[in-house]
Amino acid sequence: LDQFLNGDMHLAFEVVRVTLPGQLVLSSHGHVRIHQLDEFIESRIAAMTLTIKVQGAKVLGPPLGIYHGAVNEDEDGPVQVAIPIDMPLGDPGANMHVDLPGGEFAGVDARGEECSFPRILGAYDAVSNWVTGQGYSLSGSPREVWHQRSGKEAHFQILWHYTRQTGN
Repeated sequence: LDQFLNGDMHLAFEVVRVTLPGQLVLSSHGHVRIHQLDEFIESRIAAMTLTIKVQGAKVLGPPLGIYHGAVNEDEDGPVQVAIPIDMPLGDPGANMHVDLPGGEFAGVDARGEECSFPRILGAYDAVSNWVTGQGYSLSGSPREVWHQRSGKEAHFQILWHYTRQTGN
């Protein structure tokens, strides 16, 4: 990630601490490269939203992605697309229920063009650099909350769980 910040483009992001509760989500996993990512996300959100509606559950927040590996021209994740829901579904179909853990997260908001690839990598760099600069360790996979997915009004929130380093 640091390679992005050391390049020609440097975006300033304000990092904030966020305490999140655990949450139940309906999720779907897949392996995709960057050119497939938007279509993958949109199709998974649409399918899961329909499943949620048909089964009478309620959506409790914006959809999000959890990146368990790099997604770029050469690497294909895996990526988890998730939607917070109020109750387990009787039959989640090809999806699955997951209890996302809560805890302390470092986060940044990206808006507009900042949400596009590769600019969004600067948001991940900002979080990573802040966490390590504070003497903490990154924990788990980063979350990308999609308040608005595209256009001039795009708004992503990057959240990454952190813990104290051993010995601190």
